[in-house]
Amino acid sequence: VYVDGNYNRVGNNEFYFSDEAIVTNGGTNNRIVDNFFLSSTQYPIVIDGDYGTLISGNVTDAAGRPLVFKGTPTDLIVVGNRLDMSGSNNCITIETDCDGLSIVGNRLSSSTGLGIDATTAALTDFHFSSNAIHVGAEGIKLHASSADGVIGDNHLYDCWYGIVLLGGSGFLIAGNLIDEIERHGIQLTGVSDSEISGNHVGRCS
Repeated sequence: VYVDGNYNRVGNNEFYFSDEAIVTNGGTNNRIVDNFFLSSTQYPIVIDGDYGTLISGNVTDAAGRPLVFKGTPTDLIVVGNRLDMSGSNNCITIETDCDGLSIVGNRLSSSTGLGIDATTAALTDFHFSSNAIHVGAEGIKLHASSADGVIGDNHLYDCWYGIVLLGGSGFLIAGNLIDEIERHGIQLTGVSDSEISGNHVGRCS
């Protein structure tokens, strides 16, 4: 499904043997909801430069590639999805700078990939909360130029690293449950003007 327009709903579909199942191109306030992607799907959802698009209630079954955000999208809302990725694939990959991204209440799992990968993109004014992340690499990993974001009330467990910030400023990391992590539960490198409080970090190396 290719969507080049505004205020469209793509919902309650089942995709299989797809390369890119749903692709949007710079639209406004589109809704991608309650779709099911079988294991043969490569890229379940690709968002290219949208504003205000909602991605909610979608389920992947060992998909071949992550959800991808590119083209400098703004104010995306990613809520209540269950993303199960195969092998070393990330659950969510953000390829270009993004402002106002909300990732809330999702269940993310991958054998050896990352949960939320924003290592090549600067995020500003973002909100990641109430996600359950169980992956083989970093649970959340952010670019050095990211700023002004909240990472709160997430459950990260059985990951290689929990939360990794490679730089930036203005973060609030609070109320997270971080457990059974192979390396660091929270790793900050070159970060300033941030608060880390009220987290429960246990059984980390």
